[in-house]
Amino acid sequence: MKAILTTVVVLLLSVLIGCDSANKGRTKSSDFKSLGDQENFRSKHTLSEASKEEPKGEWVKYSISNDKDASAYIVRPQKASNQYLLLFHEWWGLNKNIQLEADKWQEKLKKVNVIAIDLYDGELAKDREKAKELMQGADEERIYSIIDAVLNSLPKQNIQMCTMGWCFGGGWALKASIRAEERSVATVMFYGMPIRDVDELAKIAGDVLFIYGEKDAWINQEVAENFQNDMIKAYKEVNILSFDADHAFANPSSEHFDEKAASKANAEVLRYLNYKY
Repeated sequence: MKAILTTVVVLLLSVLIGCDSANKGRTKSSDFKSLGDQENFRSKHTLSEASKEEPKGEWVKYSISNDKDASAYIVRPQKASNQYLLLFHEWWGLNKNIQLEADKWQEKLKKVNVIAIDLYDGELAKDREKAKELMQGADEERIYSIIDAVLNSLPKQNIQMCTMGWCFGGGWALKASIRAEERSVATVMFYGMPIRDVDELAKIAGDVLFIYGEKDAWINQEVAENFQNDMIKAYKEVNILSFDADHAFANPSSEHFDEKAASKANAEVLRYLNYKY
C-alpha cells in the first residue's frame, strides 16, 4: 500500500493557481459513462451470486417536487444520532451487495446512520450490458434531485456527514459532498472518477480519501495525480491510497475481489471515518 498525503501549501499554490482555467469544466459524468463502451472495462466487472445473508435495514422514500419519489436503504443505530454516512452504489445499482455493505459499515461505526442512496430508481443490473445501459442512461439532473431529497431530510446544523462510493458511485460521493456544503466532513472514493472543475472542488468542506488499484487501467495513477493537483489548486486536502490490485478490488461480489487489499483499504477507511465522527 502506498499513501500520499496532500496538504495545502500557500507557496505552491501561488505557482499553480494560474492554471485553474485550464482545469475548469473537465471530467464530467459523461466521461466516466463512456468507459462502458470499452469491452475491456466491461470485462473487469463481474457479478457473482448474491450472499445468502439477509439485509437488516429498511427502505425509505423521499418526496421530490413534481417528480417521482426517491428511495434509499437505511441502517440506523440503536440510539438516535446526527451522524450520517451516505453510500453510493456501483454501476450495478443498489443491489443486495450494497445493502450488506451498508449493514457492515453501520456495525463498524455503531453510532452512525448509514444511508445507501438509489441512483437508478429501483432498477438493477444482473449483467454487464444492463449495467452499461443503466449507467449511461442515468440522468444527472435526476440524480442530483435524488441527492438533494436525501440531504433535505437531514439536519441542517449539528450534523456530521460523510460520503462513500465505489466506481460509478465514487464520483457521485464526491459530488454529493460538494452539494452538502459544510455538512459534509469527509468523502471516501473507491476508484471513482473525480471532477476536474477546481471551482467546484473549492466548495467541498471536508477532505477526501481517494483509493485506487495500481493495476486499474482507468482510475489510475494519472487520475490520482491530476486529482491531487486540482485539490491543491482548490486549497483542499486529499489523501491518496493505492494498492497492488485491479479495478473493483473491494467488491466482494466481483471475481476481481482482492480480499487482502480490500481488508487493508477498509481498515484505513474505518480509521479515517472514526477520526471524522
